[in-house]
Amino acid sequence: MESIFEPWKRYVIHNEYVLRTEDIHNKAPIVYIGDKKVYIYSGSQLFSAGIWLQSNEGHLRIYSRSRDGEKIIWRSFNGESQEGPVHQHDAIEIGYIVEGNTYQSFSGEEHKFKQGEFWIVDRNCYHSDIYGQESLCTVYIGIPAEVFDSVFVESIGNSEIQQFLFLALLQQKKNRQFLHFTPRGDKSAAVVLMENLVREIIEQKTGYYDISKGLLARLLESLSSEYDFLLTSQERQKMRDLLFRQVEKFIQENYKTATIRELVNRFHYNEDYYNRLIKEYSSYTYSDYLKNVRLKEAEKMLCMTKISIEQIVGQVGYKSRGHFYRLFTERYGMTPAKYRKQNS
Repeated sequence: MESIFEPWKRYVIHNEYVLRTEDIHNKAPIVYIGDKKVYIYSGSQLFSAGIWLQSNEGHLRIYSRSRDGEKIIWRSFNGESQEGPVHQHDAIEIGYIVEGNTYQSFSGEEHKFKQGEFWIVDRNCYHSDIYGQESLCTVYIGIPAEVFDSVFVESIGNSEIQQFLFLALLQQKKNRQFLHFTPRGDKSAAVVLMENLVREIIEQKTGYYDISKGLLARLLESLSSEYDFLLTSQERQKMRDLLFRQVEKFIQENYKTATIRELVNRFHYNEDYYNRLIKEYSSYTYSDYLKNVRLKEAEKMLCMTKISIEQIVGQVGYKSRGHFYRLFTERYGMTPAKYRKQNS
C-alpha cells in the first residue's frame, strides 16, 4: 500500500530544479550559546510546512512552504554521519517520520526517532539534524507559538484523563523543550491528520488558515491520547490512577455489553495493559472483574426488585441461564431463587 505521503515525495523530486534556492542558514542570524554557534530561523506569523528527503548516497532535498512561497534546498555530506547546522526556530515544530530512522540533537543530547513517530520542538530550543547513510523521509509543520498555545488550550477535553495528559504534555514541552511520541500499536488517525495539515499549508487554498487550526487541534488530541510520551514517575502513577477510575466507571455503566475491545477503542491501550491495570488495582483479571460487577448487580435485582430471574440474566449481560446459575451458585453458595427467598 502506497504511503499517503508518497505523492508529496514525488512532488519534491519533480520540482527540485524549479524550486531550488540558496541554503537558508547561509544568511540566517547567528547567536552563541556557550561555544555553540546557533543559526536563528525566523518564520512568518502563519503556518509553514516542509518535507525532508535524504538518500542513502549522502544527498538531501529540503522542501519548505510558507507565506513567502516554496523552495527546495540541496545539501550533501560525506561519511557515515554528519551533524547539520545547529539552529532554533521562533515557531513550534511538529514532525513525523514517514520512512526510515533519524537522529536529532536537542541541546547537545542525541535522540533517535523511528518510522511512525512524532516529535514536537518548542521555539528557541537549539537542535540539529544528524545526517546518515539511510533513506529517510520526514514531514514537519511550523506553527506560530501564540497559535499553538491557543489551539492547545481549546483542545483540552472534559475528561480527567484528557485534562491531565494535556497539562502534562504542556509541562514537559516547557521543561524539556521537545517531546517524543511513540504510537501504541498501529495508529493512522494522527498520520492522516498530519498529511491533511501538510496539504492545507502547501496548497494554501481559501480558508486554509482556519482549517489548519482545526486540524492541529485534532492532531494534538490524537497525539495526547493515542501515543506515549515521557512522563515523570509521579505523573505516570497519577495517569494509571485516573485510567483505572475511568475504566471502573465505564464497566459499571456498561457491564451488560462491556468488552475489553471496547476499552481498547475508548482509551487506546492494548488488551494486555487493561488486564495488568485491573489486576494491579483489584487483584482480578478483566473477565473476573466484569463477572463480579455483573453478579453484584444481579444480587441487587434479586433483593430489590420483583423481575423474573430470566430477565435478570439478560439484564446483567448473560445469554445462558445455565451459565448464570452456575456462576451465581459458585459465588453465593445457593441458587438465585433461594438467594432471593432468603434476602427479599
